[in-house]
Amino acid sequence: MTNPLAKLDRATHMLAEAKTLDEIKNIMDVAEAARTYARAAKLGLEAYNHAAEVKVRAERKAGEFLKRLERGKPKPYSKVENGSSEYSDVLKENAIPTTSAYRWQQLADMPELVFEKHIEETRGEKPITTSGTLKEIKTTQRGREREAVANKAKAIPLSKRWHVYHGDMTTIEIDRQFNFIITDPPYPKQYLHLYGELARRANEWLFDGGLLIAMCGQSYLNQIYSMMSEHLTYYWTAAYLTPGQPTPLRQVNVNSTWKPLLIFSKGKYNGKIFGDVFVSDGNDKSLHKWGQSESGMYDIISKIVLEGQSILDPFCGAGTTLVAGLKHNCFVTGIELDEQNVNISKGRLAEL
Repeated sequence: MTNPLAKLDRATHMLAEAKTLDEIKNIMDVAEAARTYARAAKLGLEAYNHAAEVKVRAERKAGEFLKRLERGKPKPYSKVENGSSEYSDVLKENAIPTTSAYRWQQLADMPELVFEKHIEETRGEKPITTSGTLKEIKTTQRGREREAVANKAKAIPLSKRWHVYHGDMTTIEIDRQFNFIITDPPYPKQYLHLYGELARRANEWLFDGGLLIAMCGQSYLNQIYSMMSEHLTYYWTAAYLTPGQPTPLRQVNVNSTWKPLLIFSKGKYNGKIFGDVFVSDGNDKSLHKWGQSESGMYDIISKIVLEGQSILDPFCGAGTTLVAGLKHNCFVTGIELDEQNVNISKGRLAEL
């Protein structure tokens, strides 16, 4: 029996000359046989990736072939008399599943420099796969989209990227939506109902896929979860660490050095992956008796929110969340009931 690897070098040269989908598919089959053999014979990563690279390159070329058929079809895709089209006929004649055809065309859409860089960086480190290459496409595209959003925000003066409203978050009308609501409502029992109101208003203020991130104390967690779940979907609970002197909760004999961050979503969250532990460098009550440190709020924002996205703080106090968000190149909006705190927030933001 001929060693499948022996056919691989010839297949590599044939790929450059292949003119038909059938020829390209034959090269794929040779490369797949060599890849399977290299893995079974435990010939190592170099031999495996030699075959895997030929296969991915053949799939990319097949995608280019199919895209030419797509471009040649009338728009919208018209059907010929027998109820098929040239594109669908080619898939049928070559026994190509539509999912494979789609994946190959995605490979063909990958910019050549990005494709070659991915192959080069992967070749000596880990197995080359179609799925891994497609993941690189998504990563690259996502990075470009995020960079475009960040650059758009940077082009807008800081003074145009923040607003602070004086009013009651339960009744104020703001005709805008936001990517995130990040806030620190008051913890005492008499303000407990505000968590339910916050979640209710978040349904109006969040874009679909957005997150509400609300800091709270531990004493009434069960009630807060219940109230907020009436309006939003529970997503996660993160920890906000507050180093320094613990806060004594004498009614339960606990010294607390962290606060829960309750995370709820409006629909399916569509942002970046993030961790669930955030850290403050220390307490900062210099501007507000319930204020959080800028370092802590920046840690939350920078690890969850993308540059150029929008943040609302409906309990903005002295504006620390807004300051941290603006420093992260975000659009920030605050609502505050106390007029003095509104003026403090505006003053801090205007100085940036």
